[in-house]
Parts: sequence; C-alpha cells; structure tokens
Amino acid sequence: MSLTIPRVLIAIIGKPDEKLLEAARGAANHFSTNGGLADIYVQQDLCVIPYHGLGAMRNTAVMLARERGYDWLMMLDTDVFFEKPDVLTRLWARKKHAIIPYLVQEHLEKQPHRLTEPQFTKDSEKGGFRPVRWKAEDYGVTIPASGVPDSSGLLRLKWSVLSCVLFDCQVFTRVGERPFVDSLIISEDEYNGLWFRRNGVEWWQDLSVEVKLLKPPTELWKNLEQLGGRKPEILRPQEMEAVIQNASP
Repeated sequence: MSLTIPRVLIAIIGKPDEKLLEAARGAANHFSTNGGLADIYVQQDLCVIPYHGLGAMRNTAVMLARERGYDWLMMLDTDVFFEKPDVLTRLWARKKHAIIPYLVQEHLEKQPHRLTEPQFTKDSEKGGFRPVRWKAEDYGVTIPASGVPDSSGLLRLKWSVLSCVLFDCQVFTRVGERPFVDSLIISEDEYNGLWFRRNGVEWWQDLSVEVKLLKPPTELWKNLEQLGGRKPEILRPQEMEAVIQNASP
C-alpha cells in the first residue's frame, strides 16, 4: 500500500516581517512533524500602485503551487499573525476546498470590519459566537446572517477576505490558475467568492482556529491617495461623455 504525504506550499503575499516569517516556519514544522510536508515561499511585491497587483501576486502563487505539484496552498497576507503553530495542521484536517480561520479583530478600532459573509464575532457576554448583522444603507434594511456554525465551529461562507486561507489545489482545475482579480475594484473579495461558488467550490471558516488581524482591510480609495490626495469622483454617464469630449484633440 502506498502512502501519500500531503504537500503544502505556504505562500506569503508580500514582504513579511520576521514575526510572521517565524510563525510560518512554526506552522510548516508542525505540519511536517504530523505527517505532512510544508514549504514556505515569499511572493515578491508586484504592485506599482499600493495594493493594485495583489491579484497577480496571488495568481502567481497558485501557478507556482500547481507547477511544483503541491496538494495544498496556504496564502498568508502580511497583515496577520498567529502564535499557535497548529493553524495549518488544524485547517488542513477539515479537508475543505477553501477554508479560513477566525480572523481576530476585536482589538482593532471601528470594528467589526466586514471580513466574511456570513460573519460571526465573539460574544463577550454569553461566550461563544454571535452573528454580525450589517446595515445596508442604500436599502434601509438589516442584512441577517445567512448561516450558522455547527457544533465544531465550522461555518459555510459565501466569501471572505484572503488574509489567511488554505486551498485544496484541486479547486484550481475548476476556477483556473488566475482566479483572483486585482484590488482596485469595489468588493473584490465578494467578486472572487462568486467566481469560486459558480464553479462549485465550497468556502468555509473554522471558528475554533484563530489568526490575528494586525490592521483593518484597506479601503478602496485609500489605494489611490498617492495619485491625487483625494477621493475620486464617480461620474454619471453624461458627465463621463463630457470628459471624453473635452479630452479629445
């Protein structure tokens, strides 16, 4: 009987600090001492405009993992940190298409930030987790949570941010090796999640595994601050046409 050893590529998206690199080494060692094999790869920054290029960086990691025959791909952004080395091992044990840990954000200002759909947060009064309900200002209604975690803390998602996610590399036979769009669009995480769901990929969260967010998600317009120092205006079609005509030679 042949024994297949699961191989994981831990891809850090961007230049990590020493603390994150050490945490990744700990996760790789823990996985390797529990019957697997994990390697670490640092994907260099491809962004000309800040954050615009993350999609290409993630896609590069996907293609590299596939080219080198890895079974699993763990993506880590540089704005996360974890102390327990069993993060990878525990997520892998769930054997899901795509799975993220609980992203700890209680220490951040102006939280909760929207990170997943549905989203649950720790209940400081009753213990456990409670659903987060978002106010849809454009419609004047409250969006209820669309699912609940099971008794083991496993929650089915529609989408999530990509701060820390473990993929079964087989999913890239469904979504392709360039499934991630770049960050200069509104709600790119929801867009990515829709593409994965439309291709039969299930997205999950394990609330029993924790990874700490070091900063809130970057707002779209902040990516453009260096280009003009102000929030760009969204033009109506007739205004856009006037701009085009005025710019014509």
